[in-house]
Amino acid sequence: MDQAAVLDRVVDRVVMLVMEDEFLHKWLVDYAYEQIQNGSSWDIRRNIHGLGQQIFQEDFKKFAPEIKEFLKEKENITSLQTMVRERKSEIVQLAKELGTHANTIRVSNGLEWTDFAGGSGPLQKFLAYWEIKINLFQS
Repeated sequence: MDQAAVLDRVVDRVVMLVMEDEFLHKWLVDYAYEQIQNGSSWDIRRNIHGLGQQIFQEDFKKFAPEIKEFLKEKENITSLQTMVRERKSEIVQLAKELGTHANTIRVSNGLEWTDFAGGSGPLQKFLAYWEIKINLFQS
């Protein structure tokens, strides 16, 4: 059996069914919105395809019965989405707090980000971005 062809057909079918299944429609719209918010592509076909590829891997197959049972209940999916969003918010908040703490240490020692290796690269730009945001909220 050609897994790639089967997967392509499954993705096509999911996209076709999106207007018929209210829950699937809501889930995919929420997913696309979240992708856009994260600066990613809203093209759900590619992401559905990627998820499908995971399903064909051996690691996934070991847990397939439990996952299938879990996914039977729509409430489980909603609860999982809520939990993931909450954890993501917690991690983002922790990262902001760590960035603020790192910036406080840097400033108290009279250092600039460029004093560090890679201080003029992407990390410096990221930290400078958060420094500006932090300063806006403290004003």
